[in-house]
Amino acid sequence: MLCRFKELMDGNKKGSELLH
Repeated sequence: MLCRFKELMDGNKKGSELLH
């Protein structure tokens, strides 16, 4: 999960949405 989260945060718009 952390790996996926880091990849999303790496520069993905969906990552930001997941954070919210």
